[in-house]
Amino acid sequence: LFPVVYLATAVIFALIAANLPNTRGLASAAALLVAVGFLCWLPISIERLQLGARAAELLRTYDPAAPPAVMVNFSWVFWANTLCILAALALMGTALALAAVLPTLGWVVMGTAVASAVIGTLFWGDWPPFMSYLIVLVLAIGLMRLPA
Repeated sequence: LFPVVYLATAVIFALIAANLPNTRGLASAAALLVAVGFLCWLPISIERLQLGARAAELLRTYDPAAPPAVMVNFSWVFWANTLCILAALALMGTALALAAVLPTLGWVVMGTAVASAVIGTLFWGDWPPFMSYLIVLVLAIGLMRLPA
């Protein structure tokens, strides 16, 4: 599900970028970063699908003294995805604020994304991907409320 949402967000951000003449560069960079985040999440999704296919066997042969190695060496991909998505949200928020499309919401989205990156990396050492979706949801609600 995550890759589908990332891909859809990249397309939507690209459409927004096409309609923001003054801040098109920022919005385009945001769309590009979401696309990179999408690519970073693909190996994680593939590993999870393979893990799901092996789940019954892993449960049947589970030995607490020697747990199976799952999702090994994916930390860098996870963090690359996380930082790309949060940077994209910060850039899109800034683009919308500077273009005076959604100034207040744009700055709130930018600030929330930057704070999330700092909190996730420095304090929590983790960032649940669904938390980024909440920021996207707030942004989407603001965009839907714009007059046509």
